[in-house]
Amino acid sequence: MSGCYYLDASALVKRYAPETGSRWVVELTNPGDDTAVLLSEITLAEVAAALAAQGHIPVTFVAADEDLLTAARALGLSTANPLSHQN
Repeated sequence: MSGCYYLDASALVKRYAPETGSRWVVELTNPGDDTAVLLSEITLAEVAAALAAQGHIPVTFVAADEDLLTAARALGLSTANPLSHQN
């Protein structure tokens, strides 16, 4: 496949959870193909929340951006900020 595709959360979650359309999304997102896949920042939190809600994986959303952490918390995810941990 080649081209540029924008994936929303409902499409991207198919990469990690087997459901109708999963095979196509996996093929679309294979590294090395001449395909660009675009995502919005919130898509990452939405996918993590969907996978956690479906029981596929326990998820802790980690980001240094408080807006993203707030969005993840609103979706019911546990969160962590690496800036709150000392070396």
